[in-house]
Amino acid sequence: MGLYRVWDTLLKKYPDLIIDNCASGGKRIDIETISRSIPLWRSDVNCHTDFNPNWAQNHNIGLSRWLPYHACGVGKFVHDKYRVRSCHGASLASFFLGCEEFEGYVYDPEIIRSFLDEYKSVREFYSCDYYPVFGAPTDDASWAGWQFHNPDTQEGIVMAFRRDLCLSESATIFLEGLEYRKTYTFINFDTGETFMATGQKLKTKGLKIKIPQKRDSRLIKYAIKSRI
Repeated sequence: MGLYRVWDTLLKKYPDLIIDNCASGGKRIDIETISRSIPLWRSDVNCHTDFNPNWAQNHNIGLSRWLPYHACGVGKFVHDKYRVRSCHGASLASFFLGCEEFEGYVYDPEIIRSFLDEYKSVREFYSCDYYPVFGAPTDDASWAGWQFHNPDTQEGIVMAFRRDLCLSESATIFLEGLEYRKTYTFINFDTGETFMATGQKLKTKGLKIKIPQKRDSRLIKYAIKSRI
């Protein structure tokens, strides 16, 4: 209660203040703290520079049902697009540099910049309507991912992960929030492919995503045809 009084005093004096709540391994993600702060470090799993990125996916999939703003760190291996995308959220806590464990690890700043540019190009959607398109998978033999959709602009993103032990190279996603009579344009960030489909087709036949390699991902952005 003392902590809440301190925060309430600060917020009363500085109403635009944003409080970054390190969640103490998730123990401080509760209704009182999240009404006053944002957990930009939602789990101590991310303290390990080589944590399993599938865990970050699970955190995103579960927490996003209840909490629109949360984040985690991406770990040490910053050239790993699968890892960085697994940590996408309304915020991204990236400790790319400044850690003694980086000794001897050669990194390319241009690759880091490209990953951050990609993230910033879709960040706005992570505070929109959320749909866990593959449910809540807990094993490494599954597909995982999410859809974030802006109902006002009819734009959104789809992120799909083929995990390490997943045998299927394709999956079908049934998107939510789309309007039947609208035509949508899709852009695949990985292949550069663009294609169009109606909301009716996407809702009834779904969106097929193919990932030939295990432990790989696809990021797809969509919008009404005239807007993209």
